[in-house]
Amino acid sequence: MAATPSPHDDAHRRARLQALGLSDEIDARTVDGLLDLVQGLRANDARLADFARASGDWLWETDAALNFIWLSDTFSASTGEPVGNLIGRNLGQCHLFTAAAPDNSTTTVAALLQQRTAFTRVLTLLPTSRGKLKVSHSAVPTFDADGRFAGYRGTARDVTAQVDAEVQARAQAVLLRQSEERWDMAAQATGMGIAELDLASGAMQLDARARINHGMPGTSGTITLLDWLSAIHPDERPAVRDAVSTAIAECGRVEVRYRMTGLDGLERVLEIIARAAPGPDGRTQSVVGTCRDVTQQVAHEQLLRDKEGAERANRAKSEFLSRMSHELRTPLNGILGFTQLMALDRVHPLAPDQQRRLDSVHRAGRHLLGLINDVLDLARIESEDFSLKLEAVDLSAALDACLSLIVPLARDSHVMLPAPPAAPCWVQADRRGLDQVLMNLLSNAIKYNRAGGRVGVTLSNAVGRVHLAIQDEGAGLTAAQQARLFQHFDRLGAEASRVEGTGLGLVISLDLARAMGAELQAHSQPGAGSTFTLSLPVAAAPQADTPTLAAPQDAQHAAAGPQRSVLYIEDERLNVVLMEELFRTRPEWALSIAEDGAEGLQLARELRPHLVLIDMNLPDTNGLALIRTLRSDPGTLPLRCIALSADAMSEQIEAALAAGFDDYWTKPIDVPRMLQELSRRLA
Repeated sequence: MAATPSPHDDAHRRARLQALGLSDEIDARTVDGLLDLVQGLRANDARLADFARASGDWLWETDAALNFIWLSDTFSASTGEPVGNLIGRNLGQCHLFTAAAPDNSTTTVAALLQQRTAFTRVLTLLPTSRGKLKVSHSAVPTFDADGRFAGYRGTARDVTAQVDAEVQARAQAVLLRQSEERWDMAAQATGMGIAELDLASGAMQLDARARINHGMPGTSGTITLLDWLSAIHPDERPAVRDAVSTAIAECGRVEVRYRMTGLDGLERVLEIIARAAPGPDGRTQSVVGTCRDVTQQVAHEQLLRDKEGAERANRAKSEFLSRMSHELRTPLNGILGFTQLMALDRVHPLAPDQQRRLDSVHRAGRHLLGLINDVLDLARIESEDFSLKLEAVDLSAALDACLSLIVPLARDSHVMLPAPPAAPCWVQADRRGLDQVLMNLLSNAIKYNRAGGRVGVTLSNAVGRVHLAIQDEGAGLTAAQQARLFQHFDRLGAEASRVEGTGLGLVISLDLARAMGAELQAHSQPGAGSTFTLSLPVAAAPQADTPTLAAPQDAQHAAAGPQRSVLYIEDERLNVVLMEELFRTRPEWALSIAEDGAEGLQLARELRPHLVLIDMNLPDTNGLALIRTLRSDPGTLPLRCIALSADAMSEQIEAALAAGFDDYWTKPIDVPRMLQELSRRLA
């Protein structure tokens, strides 16, 4: 039986009904049910609000016209906007719902709400007082009992941090992928692979490139440390083993190169650069590094070392040849110079027997000089240390000059020389190189001729070429001798005869001919003599030079009187005496001597001589420094200066001319030619 309500309970129920806006005439049981329902709803509201606060979401609800009728308190906490500012406002007028997505698309939450369908996780970029927020929206439409659209209920969450983190993660992933791609490209370009040694298992993991470098099939796999060491060349295995052991023991770095034979049977040189990786206990757990095939690099480095060694040897050879040339030519200058002066002396002529003895000394000196010149020429050609100036040269005039020079040798050998061609014949050649080839060929045609024989010279034209044939009437050559004709120091048995020679003249001639774009061929038969044919490219005749007036300075010197002044800067007493004797033959020339560079510079400024002869090696300076000083002084700048040196190396000659010398004469001097040149220079 139910208890009868007390007056106090009735009063409490009426108060609760009034609070809810209900009549106190409702049945008590109904009232209690309604009150419990309301309390449950309020509890659900509180629970939902707690969930919203815990998740950081803010909740909202609109009516059918999409006007806000409710927003949770978390809205203000998330956006910084007061809730009261939005209640009653239309959702489409709120910038929080009309903002576009971060990807700049035109989709907005307001536009989606017009469709009256549910949506989830629509991302928008919302400008708020806290800055731009990235917000994720979800909403569902509501309908009344008759199925009519009643509005929307939705949630929103600030996902700025999560989105930024995802964007950063994606960016880092892109950078990582790009870095990996660059590494792969670099590894492919450099042939670099990755190798990792696990100490616990003793297994070495090799990637695809490392396996290729080791000559292994497949793209992945492992080998044991012992197998890897066994493939290394025995001579280098101990050093590699020690380097790896040290890196493991000290948890350090290893960098080694080693030869090894791969499974493909090929020997290669590999380079390992690795670092030991420590475990939690601080001891080495693994060794990770790069593996690169450096076989070609090592070969290239060896070539560079060989090249540098060859260059050092070549420089040493050049220095030796330069020193040898200087040391041998200096005494030869005295020997040949004084023998020529004695032969030319008309005041105190020699007796016939003395003249014959002097001629023997002179021939011996010339032979020694020829040997020195041949060795130097060969060294220069083999090291490509010579320069040629190809230009139009009159071959007929060159032949005429060489035939004139070779007359004494032909007279002593009782061989008749031909007359030079009368008509000019222009070819492309280097003047000095052509003269040297012609002198070699003509002297050979005399030396290997028979007594009373003749030297023949024939010129003929072909398509774009001029052929010069020089014949002798000597013993000729067999086929076997012709096969050895252009070999170094091979005189084809002539060394057993009294014919002088070095076995280098034809070698030098052939190299010079090729350097000038010419050809040199030999034809011979035993008993019928030999013919050497030099084929040169045809050149057009150059235009005649326009006559020029003499320089004003020469005119002033000529007007001063017949005597011409020459300053000779030389410290070697033998060379000074020789030059003094040579000048005694020409009393119209006045010679002044300076024994070092300082005295020579002083005399040059005081005397202003017509010509200055300068030795390249002086006690206090060298010829290059001295000529630069003379050329830098306006008072001595116009002087004509000629280097006179026993150093006949081409680089020395080129350096002297580049420094400012007007010409470069080499010792030993040829007295007749020296007198001729001095006469021309002092005219």
